[in-house]
Amino acid sequence: MRRLWDLIRSGLLWRLPVLLGMAMIAGPSIVVYGNALHRLVSGVPVYSDTALRGVQVPAPKPSLSLDDVLSGQFSRSFVAYFGQHFPLLGPAVRAKAQLYWSVLRQSPAWYITIGRNRTLFETEYIEEYCSRDLVAFTPVAEDWAAKLAEVQRWYAVRGKLFVYLLTPSKAAVEPENLPAGWPCPAGQADREGLHAAYRAILDRAGVNVADSIETTHAAKREYPFPPFPRTGIHFNTVSAARAAQAVIDAVNRASSWRRMDDLSFTWHMAPPNEVDTDLLDALNIPRPGPPVLAPDITVTTPLAPSCHPVLMAQVGGSFAYQVNKAMQRLPCPPRVDLYEYFKNTMAFYPGDTRFPVDPKRRSWMLLDAAEVVVLEENEQIAPRSDHGLAFYELVREQMGVP
Repeated sequence: MRRLWDLIRSGLLWRLPVLLGMAMIAGPSIVVYGNALHRLVSGVPVYSDTALRGVQVPAPKPSLSLDDVLSGQFSRSFVAYFGQHFPLLGPAVRAKAQLYWSVLRQSPAWYITIGRNRTLFETEYIEEYCSRDLVAFTPVAEDWAAKLAEVQRWYAVRGKLFVYLLTPSKAAVEPENLPAGWPCPAGQADREGLHAAYRAILDRAGVNVADSIETTHAAKREYPFPPFPRTGIHFNTVSAARAAQAVIDAVNRASSWRRMDDLSFTWHMAPPNEVDTDLLDALNIPRPGPPVLAPDITVTTPLAPSCHPVLMAQVGGSFAYQVNKAMQRLPCPPRVDLYEYFKNTMAFYPGDTRFPVDPKRRSWMLLDAAEVVVLEENEQIAPRSDHGLAFYELVREQMGVP
C-alpha cells in the first residue's frame, strides 16, 4: 500500500508542472470563449469591465454567412469581436494603466505624454511644435493664404461672409510644461515665431481671421489658471469663450449687414467637465487622484429685444465643438451646422445634436444657405489639414478653377 502511494505521489509531483501549465492555458480559454460565445448567442451588451476609453474601436458582431466564411471575413470578425469581449481585458488594461501612472510615473498610452507638473499632452502636438521650420512653412502658408483669399472673394460676391478660425496647440501655448529632456530640434525662433509669421501672411492676403491663438495667449496672461486643463488636450471653457468672441469680432468687423452680440461673461471654478479630462479619461486609470477644479462661465450678455440668429456653416476639428458650445450660451445664438473634419460627423447648434454627415446638406449649407461660413484649422495642422483641402476643393468646383 505504501509502495502504491509512493508511486502515485512521485507521478503527481513529476506531472504537477505539466498539469499547472495545462490549467493556465485551458482555464482562461474556457472562461474567455464561454463568455464570448454566450454574448454572441444571446446578444448581451458588453459589460462595463470590458468597456475602455480611447483604446479600441467597437468590433461589430460577426455575421455567419457562407460568403463571409469563404472570404475569411467571418474569421476576422470573430477574432476581433471575441478579443474585445475578453473578460480580463478591461481589468488588465486598467491595472497596467494604474501601475504606469502611480509607480512608474509614465503614460500607459503611446499617443499621450506626461509633461512637467503631471500635465498631459497629445504626443503629436509636441512633435509638431518641436519640428517647426519657418523656411519650409512659409511657401506652403503663402499658397494656402492665397487660396483662402480666393474662397473669401467668391463668398463675398454672393453676399456671404467667410471667416478663417485659427485654434491653438497646447504644446505651443504651454511649452514650459513639456517633458524635461524631450528632444526639440527646432530653434526657438521657429517654434515661437510660427504663429506671428503665419498671421502676417494671412493679413497680407486679406483673409478675414478669427485668431483664437492670440486670445488664448492673452487668457494665459490675464487669468489665474492656465488656458488648457492639465488633464485635457482642448482649451478650457474660458479660453473657448474667448475664441467664440474672436469669431464674433471677425463677423462684426467684416460685415456691414449682419452683427452678432458680444459674448460677455464672468467665470467661476467648478468641477471639471468631460473636455477638461479627455486625455486622462483615455488613459483608463481607475484612481488617477482627486479631480482638479476647472473654470466655467456665466454669460452676462443682456437679452436682445429681438433675435435674428445668424445662419452659420463650419468645417473644422474638435476645437470647433467648444467654440459652438460657448456661442450657444448667447441669448441669441447662431444656428450652426458643423461638419467635423468635413466628413466625420455633422453637429447642429444650439443643442449639439450629432449625425453622420449628409453630403447633400453639407454642400447646400456651405455653398448656398449659410450667411457665414467658417473654416477652422488648429495650428498643429495648419495650413495643411485634410478637411481644409476638402473644403477648398468643394468651393473650387463652384469657382471653375482648374
